[in-house]
Amino acid sequence: MSIESRNNVPSANSVKEGQVIVAKDPKKGHALYVKKGAELFSIPLSSSKKAEIFNTITVNGISNFNSKVIANTIHSRNLTYNKFTDYRHFIHNCWDDFGTSKVYLPWGDASENSTMFRQTHFLCPYNKMTLKKILFRPGSVTSDAKYTFTIETAKDGTEDSIIIAQSIPKFVGSRDDAYLVVIPNSDFTINAPYDDASVGLDSVVGISVQADADPSGSIYWHFTSFWKIEIDIT
Repeated sequence: MSIESRNNVPSANSVKEGQVIVAKDPKKGHALYVKKGAELFSIPLSSSKKAEIFNTITVNGISNFNSKVIANTIHSRNLTYNKFTDYRHFIHNCWDDFGTSKVYLPWGDASENSTMFRQTHFLCPYNKMTLKKILFRPGSVTSDAKYTFTIETAKDGTEDSIIIAQSIPKFVGSRDDAYLVVIPNSDFTINAPYDDASVGLDSVVGISVQADADPSGSIYWHFTSFWKIEIDIT
């Protein structure tokens, strides 16, 4: 079997059944072409110098690339994913005297509120975002208290919110120094008809916190939520 070298990528009509062609593709670099039936198949080639064989890769679904492939063959900056899962965090820090009121945490600035509107909600731009955990660190709290968090969504065209999930009360004792408290996804009870603590594209989501006792006066509160996000732009 002979292998023919060409300067341009062959078309299916220019290749005979079983014929093997080596040509340079502007996007893939050098590739091996072979015709089977009416279809023309190509196999990218790499040199002993480990040159790139792809300029761009578009991934429409699940993909697995090992470190050797990335390091030796593919520049990861050129990978394009149309469908993928990632993780994002959001900051909800604020200065407030919580008392025992239900407080909705901010998403866009440091202004909390007693309702899930203004800066205390987030319009989901992802196909799905699922809460993984909430981290918070209070300043100096002077009283023991149990804290309950909710994940809520707003009804379309109304100012009413629906509780998707509610955490079991988390005890935080009084102390002078700040310390980290973690509320994992497993601490949340999911309300019907929802399957998990998640919202979808174009949904509004908010986070509230409420203490069963007044923990302090006005102090600075650090809150971070961590979410799994799913994106599909195909």
